[in-house]
Amino acid sequence: MNWERLLEDKWINLSDKLKKLTYSLLDKLEKTKEPQTDVFVDNKEVFFVIVAEDWAGLLDAVSSVIHDKGYNINRIFATTLEPTSYAFILLSIYDVKRGKDILKDRQTMIELLRTAAKGGVGLKSLISISGVKIRKYKEILDEIMESVPKNEWKYLLGEEGEVIKFVRSRTEAYLEERDAKTLAEIIVWQNRLYREVKEDPSKVKTFIHNFITTKGLRMSGITVVGLDRYVSLDSVLSVLSEEGINKVYEKEFIYPEGISVVRVETLEVPIGKLSRIARYLEDTLNKPKQRRFVDIKFGLEIIGRVIVPRLIDEYTNTGINQLLIFPEENDPQRPILRVILVGEFSEDITMKLTEKFTNKGFTFQSPKITTKKNRDKKVNILIFQTSPNMLMFNNQEEVYRTIKDIIREFVPSLRDFDESLRRLSVMKLDKLYATLDNVPRKIIRRIFYSLEDSFRLAANDKKLAKIISLTYSSVENYLEEESRGLKTFKDESGEICVLLAEDENQITPYIIGREIYENFKVVATVEILGVFSVICVKS
Repeated sequence: MNWERLLEDKWINLSDKLKKLTYSLLDKLEKTKEPQTDVFVDNKEVFFVIVAEDWAGLLDAVSSVIHDKGYNINRIFATTLEPTSYAFILLSIYDVKRGKDILKDRQTMIELLRTAAKGGVGLKSLISISGVKIRKYKEILDEIMESVPKNEWKYLLGEEGEVIKFVRSRTEAYLEERDAKTLAEIIVWQNRLYREVKEDPSKVKTFIHNFITTKGLRMSGITVVGLDRYVSLDSVLSVLSEEGINKVYEKEFIYPEGISVVRVETLEVPIGKLSRIARYLEDTLNKPKQRRFVDIKFGLEIIGRVIVPRLIDEYTNTGINQLLIFPEENDPQRPILRVILVGEFSEDITMKLTEKFTNKGFTFQSPKITTKKNRDKKVNILIFQTSPNMLMFNNQEEVYRTIKDIIREFVPSLRDFDESLRRLSVMKLDKLYATLDNVPRKIIRRIFYSLEDSFRLAANDKKLAKIISLTYSSVENYLEEESRGLKTFKDESGEICVLLAEDENQITPYIIGREIYENFKVVATVEILGVFSVICVKS
């Protein structure tokens, strides 16, 4: 490529030294397709040269790096080099003393400018804020690539990696007050715990450490990860408060899979005490590790109208076969389970499964296999019943694990649909947050997760919003009354009612019965602001 002609066409007159350098950088860009940068001094002026694929915001990105260092830019020239898709940017500062400082740290500046010029969706989102985030992003990347095993990089680096998400969601002050090593440690362990919980949702996992801020403040940090129905900022802060620990910093967010991450930082706590608190959180925040057969129980209508279509969509979108196991009968010795498998597998799978299930202590009953088309993709659907002999298993969780292991022998690529159900719950919850802006988020979340799983999945967003709004307003009205006792509140349609009492014993009979007067059915029990609530819908 004739770089000299392209630059002359832009009416820029470069010194011979600068021309030679620019042509060299353009040749490297042409060869590697990676941004090229350099820094040099010419006649008491410090020049920053950048050549890269052009994108909206490129100039802001590289100039923010220079401003972040405290330098005032003297001259700027930027142009595209048509007919190529490259951009040429020349920045300069006129400060002899600072110019010498820059040259001492020349390689760092080159790398920062190169990182900024590379762009990408994630990095572009940092640019509108300032060069601080670009610099911290680069420092964290360097720390991770130096200290973290390569097999973990795929989770941390890149456009969708944890690093860019982390830097984007923290303030400049937070990032500046923690060194790259501390920030990298937080990010890496958060991701490790997330992957552990994703693999086994029955767990709540914690990471603790003590660290020193860049201002010399000695602090402690704790990260708690678990399903968002169990782990919340409130639940973690409640435990810390009981221990007399006051937070300095807090952060909570939820992954799409329904996995919650809570980060709390406080003034330094002895590591022994911190370890004890972490163990307590892991032991108390999660539900029992054994899956209870009463947790999810779906009727045939929900299976056909909601569950199977959702399984088909998940398979079509991801290409991963979907598996759902749920109880139909709860005999402690011989529970009956229904299994739904959706995806791509041979139609003779039922013969193979019959033999395997029988050998492992299960019955294999009523198999039905059908084929449907979804968005021009062929989808097989297998539904069957199975009943384990519980004398052959240590616990109920082992039953589920054995069923999955058997099916994986014939369908290796398999995802437990529990994860997909959690994703659906998170989407529903986000919509409720947006709709119910007059109800505190922690109340919305508490009521939402108190609802029976099958009802929460099948109910539409409008009905869920009505239930939550009615429950919250009922509790508020109840607390304003002088004479309380057992009270009932209904919505205008008469389809939803809420029973409230301060004394749990007054309300227990309704919970045990699960079926109350006027054909209402209990779908949730929850305590809000010290008031015990039974939420009912017309059956």
